Amino acid sequence: MPYVNVKVVRKLIKEQKEKIVQGISKLLRKTGEKGENFYVTLKTLLLAFPLIFLLSSCGGSSESQTVPKQTTPKAVLIPLYPHPNSYREEYEKVLSLNSKVDILLVVNPSNGPGSNKDESFSQVVDKLKEKGFLVFGYIYSSYGKRDISQLRSEMDKYTQFYPKLDGFFIDEVSNSLSIFGYYSQVYTYGKSLGKRIILNPGTTVPEEFYQVSDMVVIFERDSNFLLQGYNIPSRVSDRDCLLVYGVDTQEKALYTKDYLLKRGFSCFYIIDENPPTWFKLSPYIGNLIAD
Repeated sequence: MPYVNVKVVRKLIKEQKEKIVQGISKLLRKTGEKGENFYVTLKTLLLAFPLIFLLSSCGGSSESQTVPKQTTPKAVLIPLYPHPNSYREEYEKVLSLNSKVDILLVVNPSNGPGSNKDESFSQVVDKLKEKGFLVFGYIYSSYGKRDISQLRSEMDKYTQFYPKLDGFFIDEVSNSLSIFGYYSQVYTYGKSLGKRIILNPGTTVPEEFYQVSDMVVIFERDSNFLLQGYNIPSRVSDRDCLLVYGVDTQEKALYTKDYLLKRGFSCFYIIDENPPTWFKLSPYIGNLIAD
């Protein structure tokens, strides 16, 4: 039963008392009530009104109950791959964000962790974590063709060089069940390091892949395809995320945001570049995270 604020109910009744009396009086006169009977009946209805009001509030139909409209995604996944020394302004923009939306940022020191710790990236990761953002290290898998020992090695390096990382962003993921075991091993090893795993096939995957990931990027294409040719999955998961590029105006970005929210998606990122370099922050980030 929904919570009923009695004080609010009493206030509403008091504010509407005059209108109620006038309305009931007219009704009773039309029905022929006169004299003492008129006032007895009027008093009875007025005394009963608070109870009627409460019952109607508690037992209203589902049609009268409105669900608040979702105006922002729950999370934004931001691939940002340039070196901080060359694109410091882009990282400063990210660090200036203040948002209730979860910010997930993917860093890519050298198409992976590189062979040595990069102090500039280390400082960026620390600052991002101070802001409360989730940070993931980029690793490519060549659609399951890359030796899995190389992925394990890169997960170890990321953990050693940048221990505050929350997990790994596995790119170039195959959606074929024939190599599901490959990604199962990736997931198991990542979890043994205490990290989260994001898989990026860029398309929908069989249900089994959700067992070996914390998030799946099910879309990485341009906005025209999304809005004109993309079939929304029959099952939308709160662990799905979409990367939409080629959005060339602010108005189109707002339309795309609303389009995705209405279809139940809770994680996405919208950028103007086509194709994207992932070297700069989306010019629409403010609108993406704003109510």
